[in-house]
Amino acid sequence: MLNDICGERGESIVKLRLTEVQHDGRPLFRPHFFGDKWPDLDFFVRLEGGGPQTSFFLVQVRSTRRGTTRDGRLRVAFKREAVIRLASFAVPVYFIGVDAIEERAYIVALADRTTGFSSITTAFPLDAVNRQALWEEVRDFWIRQDTFSKSVFFDPTWVRG
Repeated sequence: MLNDICGERGESIVKLRLTEVQHDGRPLFRPHFFGDKWPDLDFFVRLEGGGPQTSFFLVQVRSTRRGTTRDGRLRVAFKREAVIRLASFAVPVYFIGVDAIEERAYIVALADRTTGFSSITTAFPLDAVNRQALWEEVRDFWIRQDTFSKSVFFDPTWVRG
């Protein structure tokens, strides 16, 4: 039950962060919650305020009360099978980890990811600067209509040597 509450709290924090108003007084995104119907996806998120009509991205949210590792990574896990399923979508897919205690959300792209993970970088907080970068990245993807294999939100520790 406590895990369910933490998860619901994380989803609420993500929706709040995605719908925060920018300098022009409007939000950049309109998130639609999937509920329990999609086990690996939490949100379908449409872009607001320009870009192609079909501009959207998908989000999986994981929330934790365990905070960060010694090296500052957020302790949120995602299984390999689920990562592979989500990475197979031909649209931008992001993973948002939430520190439910601090009410902070961090975003990473799942582009070309093929393994699970137990933590993510905190280099990309879901703040005003990164919301704008996210909006531009998704808009550009839909303008190009190319594959989603590169992102400014790629966790640098995921690079294979």
